[in-house]
Amino acid sequence: MTISSQYPASPQRPYACDMCALSFNRQHDLKRHRETHSGEKPYCCNGGCGKTFTRKDALKRHQVRDFDSA
Repeated sequence: MTISSQYPASPQRPYACDMCALSFNRQHDLKRHRETHSGEKPYCCNGGCGKTFTRKDALKRHQVRDFDSA
């Protein structure tokens, strides 16, 4: 079963991605999801590792996991 078949467009998920048919409850979530299709990784870790990320929330999660642990 693919991700897109798990979340097809419906009245509860009216915002569908035109590239993979994954759908979302909120337009903001669709906009954020579309960034994953571009291949661009504009968010760079400034912690010294140089990793780049497609989404800002992924960068923040990386920073918390790899740099905020004591």
